[in-house]
Amino acid sequence: MIKLIVSIVLAIAAFFIYKKTNTAPTEPESDNPVFFICLVPVLLLWLIERGETDLTVPFGAFLQRALYAIFTAIWMQFLIVGAGIRFFKSPSDDKITYSELFPIIAGFTMANIIDGFGLNLLFALGLGLISVGLFLKTRSLDLSLSLHLLFAAVKVYADSFVISPYLDSSTYKLLILGHCILLIIFGIWVIQDNILSISAEEGKFNG
Repeated sequence: MIKLIVSIVLAIAAFFIYKKTNTAPTEPESDNPVFFICLVPVLLLWLIERGETDLTVPFGAFLQRALYAIFTAIWMQFLIVGAGIRFFKSPSDDKITYSELFPIIAGFTMANIIDGFGLNLLFALGLGLISVGLFLKTRSLDLSLSLHLLFAAVKVYADSFVISPYLDSSTYKLLILGHCILLIIFGIWVIQDNILSISAEEGKFNG
């Protein structure tokens, strides 16, 4: 319950911080083809997480888990991705530099330490890269937040109702690792056109 309350408070604060940082709003763009391609990892995660289900889980426990996932996705997207990019990235540049990108991705990844040190951090790294890439492409949180919520839906479903995965433990862990690596690859693909090369970044800082 404490985690849920904290996530709600952070979500509300993140929304207002994000709105406050929007000092020079620009018209959002659409990049639905990229978004639909990014749904592939969501589908793969759902296939991996399938198993024997028990739908008799108490509604209160499910609701608390679902609300925590929703508000966590909201505050991470608004505060770390949206406000973070506007704070660290130079407003005069269309692209982001590696030095500007690092604290945003590090913050997105480290925010998941509350769930432990494990594959969840690799997952967060990949999702963070995709989220930043989608935001830079569209200048809107619509697609990145939607993707984050879809991943959260799969995880809440699996944690709440799947009592016995179809896969054995070793295979499951191996596939989850592969999924995290795939997510990072997708993230690099999404963000690659919106990040300055190292040589260009060095030239920028050298005048």
